[in-house]
Amino acid sequence: RVHLEGARLSRADFREARLFKADLRNAYLHEANLTSAKLSGANLKGAHLEGALLQSAHFERAKLQGVRFGQADLSDTYFYGAEFDDASLRSILSARSRSWMKAKFDPAVLDSLKEIENKRKN
Repeated sequence: RVHLEGARLSRADFREARLFKADLRNAYLHEANLTSAKLSGANLKGAHLEGALLQSAHFERAKLQGVRFGQADLSDTYFYGAEFDDASLRSILSARSRSWMKAKFDPAVLDSLKEIENKRKN
């Protein structure tokens, strides 16, 4: 339940960190290493995760509205039960080399991502 709202944590090393229910609203985590970190139930509304390493991170039941994921590596990242908005979903689609397709989403979220991607192509 750490409180890091608005913190500037670019390039921080949070590998395998346990940040359950952390308050990371509007935090700057550019290029941070969150590999295998546990952020279940965390509030990351408006956070900046551009270029972050998120492989095998857990965002179950996290609040992810307005999160910027551009160029983040989402391979094997868990998003079950997470809350998204259209902006965060569009940002996921800009993740590095389509790594978002290797992430774990609820079926409805995955359908939304595919629908947004199809609209972009047309």
